[in-house]
Amino acid sequence: MEPLKALADNFVDPSVKHHKHAWYAWTGAALALLAVASGLYFFGKVAEYKPEARAVYFNPSLKAILTYPSAWLPAPEPLDGDGLPRRFEGNGGWFEIGATSGDGVILTEIAASLNSSTSLPFGQNPKITTAQIAGQPGVLIQPTQPGVRQAAAVVTYPQPIQAGLTSYRFLILKMEVSHMTSLLNSLRLVENFTGEVQGLPNIMVYLPPQRAVISSPFSVSGIARVFENNVSLKVLNTKGQSIWTGFVAANAPDVGTWGGFSTTIDLAGAEVAVGERLELQVYQSSAKDGSEIDKVKVPLQLQAIQPTKVVEVYFGSMASAGEDECLKAMPLERHVPETNALARAAVAELLKGPTLQERQAGYFTSLPPDVTINRLAITDGVTEVDFSDTLERGVGGSCRVTAIRNQIIKTLKQFASVKDVVISINGRTEDILQP
Repeated sequence: MEPLKALADNFVDPSVKHHKHAWYAWTGAALALLAVASGLYFFGKVAEYKPEARAVYFNPSLKAILTYPSAWLPAPEPLDGDGLPRRFEGNGGWFEIGATSGDGVILTEIAASLNSSTSLPFGQNPKITTAQIAGQPGVLIQPTQPGVRQAAAVVTYPQPIQAGLTSYRFLILKMEVSHMTSLLNSLRLVENFTGEVQGLPNIMVYLPPQRAVISSPFSVSGIARVFENNVSLKVLNTKGQSIWTGFVAANAPDVGTWGGFSTTIDLAGAEVAVGERLELQVYQSSAKDGSEIDKVKVPLQLQAIQPTKVVEVYFGSMASAGEDECLKAMPLERHVPETNALARAAVAELLKGPTLQERQAGYFTSLPPDVTINRLAITDGVTEVDFSDTLERGVGGSCRVTAIRNQIIKTLKQFASVKDVVISINGRTEDILQP
């Protein structure tokens, strides 16, 4: 107690009677400060060693696996060819993964091109440096401009990967700059061979996230390593009754490997009420006894059931090979939420490409991935549709550019109000989609 009394003596004289209460007050304050300091030190040490909870993201098509803060949620767009989300975000951070062909281009040129748009996502004069990333040659793009928080990494694949009609040489990972180190340290490029990826459950659901508030129809996607690639799904109402069942095939390249899966669930006509709590179950049926195994349960809340319209999207088909396949495109149906902009909704569905089941049936798209609609307007029967520059990226050959135009035009001309179609890229109509 003497040190505390000495501390108090610096402020009051305890021998003076009328300062007695003040002395007790200062002594109590000193004890309180010491307790607070001890507590801060103790809890600070605990917090210092508390690891951040992280989740695993594995994209079999992009052949990449990484970990990210588990509180981040998947964004509804962009999606890959299997319908898997490519962007996750949360308080304080995000990442977005993709790939580029980069034919005849070196790493630093790709890095520079990522910042060549008018938006300058990495700000003025970003720092571009070469580095080994996931054991491969790569480039880091780091912002130097105050207030700019976006960074990126470009990584060379050991071997080019194939997705649809496009071959990709480089993985691109964009992210909030403060999470750059942790994301890149966790990144691995994998071939998805049997036994190569360890420690993951046989089924992982990315969309919808746990406890999501959804509107019907809604998308379900994830990855699975299941018997004969068959993924089963069902939706239960509050009473535990099944109100929807279905199945989808995972796009796994071989036995014992993972593949992406995606489907759309429409609860129109189901015995369910808006506002009701639901449970989505995704599982596989045991090859031994048919029991439901590897089940993933996703609690949901139904916000609305939207009326839908049927539109057509046009894709190439292996069945039409040899029948002027550059001009041959077959219609497939899509159910979209009812809207006054059905033409735009149809083109948006076209840009998503054929579903996994449709690809397995021989349908394909000539459009490259990651294309977005800048603008679509219909005036006096003429539809002007403007796309991002990804529409012509990595595209070559007269047959393919003809097929791209044909898919877009046929998809739009299903509507009686469309008589002619003008395609542009970032406002340009000349010198686009050249062979």
